[in-house]
Amino acid sequence: MSLLIEHAHCNSITQFNIEGDRMIVIEGAGIAGLTLANCLEIQGIDYRVIEQASEIKPIGAGIAVQSNGLAILQALGLEQDVTGCNIEKMTLAGKYFRQELMPDKGWKVKMVHRATLHHALLKNIPSSKLLLGAEISSHSSTEDSVTCHLADGSDLQGNCLVVASGIHTETHNKPYIRDSGQWCWRTVISGNAERNEGGEYWFDDFRIGVSHIGDGDYYIYQVAKTAQQITEEQRLVFWQRDDVRARFPFLDVKKAVWLSHPLTERRIDWGQGNVVAIGDAAHALTPNMGQGAVLAMEDAYTLATLLNTDYSTDWNTLAEQLSALRHQRVKGIQQQSWLFGMLAHWSNPITVLLRDIAMRLSPTDAVLRQQITFFDRFIARMAPLIPDERQRLSQ
Repeated sequence: MSLLIEHAHCNSITQFNIEGDRMIVIEGAGIAGLTLANCLEIQGIDYRVIEQASEIKPIGAGIAVQSNGLAILQALGLEQDVTGCNIEKMTLAGKYFRQELMPDKGWKVKMVHRATLHHALLKNIPSSKLLLGAEISSHSSTEDSVTCHLADGSDLQGNCLVVASGIHTETHNKPYIRDSGQWCWRTVISGNAERNEGGEYWFDDFRIGVSHIGDGDYYIYQVAKTAQQITEEQRLVFWQRDDVRARFPFLDVKKAVWLSHPLTERRIDWGQGNVVAIGDAAHALTPNMGQGAVLAMEDAYTLATLLNTDYSTDWNTLAEQLSALRHQRVKGIQQQSWLFGMLAHWSNPITVLLRDIAMRLSPTDAVLRQQITFFDRFIARMAPLIPDERQRLSQ
């Protein structure tokens, strides 16, 4: 599946000034930045999205959008635009255990192609507010304004700068990146069956994830414990094993085009003052819990509600306000994701046996309740993007 989205390219960018009550500058047109842009569009808050690429080409493979992410898409009016596969069963299996999560107890996840989600988030963004081929080379700030100095020599001024440009972005500190010692390969291919299910399967020295994302397409990833990228020939050996072929007889990966990268996380850093980081720029995490993209959407939605709580935003403490609302939740899932990834790659036969026995004895209902509670905690606290007019006027 491929998708190319083009907007008018800005060869020269003139001086922009704050118009109206507030202007938000967003650096990065990924999932975090575009989610925030959609929120601000609904709220009627002016913004500009600065994107270094001259055209937007969504890359990646599959994304798990669980109920917290679906609630945000619904609030944005985009839930129907994000097509994919509503998963009916999710399996986690190792050598001596197998767990199956079903949606009949309130658990819900839609597997989608990243390009589909990206396309939906671009749908309502006016091209005049998306500046492509633009790069912020530096910025300077006061208590209630930020001036972004662009690489072409022009300036863009706003009340705050929201950094949403990825794991390696510098905010007020240089990013601290921790390497898990694992490499991941991802792809989307067509299968000769349509199964509305997904799963992750642990083998001796690697693991494989397979999920249907709709229209007969499957998102596949494989993770190996290795300090450096292994060759394609070494990697495809996994797929020739009898236990793997028996589990996935409907998939042929010989001609797949894979994206590869090490699994890393970033120390949490929400920015400082009115320069705020969200998504991977604030807290990139390993993908083992399937919450990376959705946590970025949560960040954006939470920040938008802060911006529209009233008309006297304390811009100089905006990063601290976001941290107070988001830090513990993000830190908890980041730690769980890291530990889960380490657990999946234990190799000592005795520890593998003990791990799998513990997993087998873990009640599936308890696992489901824990996940649903995590999702519902955010949903229950979602403030409306547009506060009640009567309540605001009475303040």
